[in-house]
Amino acid sequence: MKTAFIHVNYNNSDLTINCIRSIIDNDSDSDIIIVDNNSDLSEKEKLTTWKHDNYSVQNKVNLIFETNNLGYFGALNVGLEYLKGNINKYDYVIIGNNDLVFNESFFRKLNQVQLEDNIFLISPNIIKKNGIHQNPYSINGTSKIRLFFYYIYYSNYTIAKIILLTTKILRIAKSEQNRKGFDKTQIIYAGHGSCYILTRTFFKNNFFLVDNSFLMGEEFILAKQIRDTNGKIIYIADLIVTHDEHSSMKNIPSKVVYGYKQAAFKLIKDIY
Repeated sequence: MKTAFIHVNYNNSDLTINCIRSIIDNDSDSDIIIVDNNSDLSEKEKLTTWKHDNYSVQNKVNLIFETNNLGYFGALNVGLEYLKGNINKYDYVIIGNNDLVFNESFFRKLNQVQLEDNIFLISPNIIKKNGIHQNPYSINGTSKIRLFFYYIYYSNYTIAKIILLTTKILRIAKSEQNRKGFDKTQIIYAGHGSCYILTRTFFKNNFFLVDNSFLMGEEFILAKQIRDTNGKIIYIADLIVTHDEHSSMKNIPSKVVYGYKQAAFKLIKDIY
């Protein structure tokens, strides 16, 4: 099995290095592409220094430094462009955040996977550090009731704050829970955006990701892209990836994050 990994770095190079180590330690034959989304100079230097000081990874890790922040899928597309001439040599291309950790069983079980030709994408069992399972992100799409709520929530930042405050006061908000169906391998509507495994069949029918959202909403945009090219997404419960969720967004003000989500909702409201 030959795999390539593409991860996006933005001002948290320590997480990126940790992610790279988890890959190299368990599959020394993988190729790794890190796309830096115009991080601070100190973070860029941390990556280049680490690569320079670790001779064993120099031929396996490729660093691409962008002069502008291209957003999440925009940066992943830069990595895909880098692989374009050699894409046929890879059985899988794993794409995602840099706050992921892969273990030995991930590679062993991925090597055992057998897929039908219409499977374009594998969504792994993504588990947060607190043990919460984040997949399957959506098994059957979004209900009309939830979509109606989203219309209200994303209509205005002030309204969103009022809704959040009200649910907190009335204790309506649910505590964080595992996604339903996390223990069952199955065909799903959309997978969690932090990690995807693109198959050979994906690249026979697509190549680049649709990147019209800067950040957020990628789950449903990619799901539509796959459906539009007659593909399916499978969630595989045995493929476990550890996720330190939203590490790259901890320093972004909440109003800015809401703006990203609001813009994404305008793009995906008709494709839920």
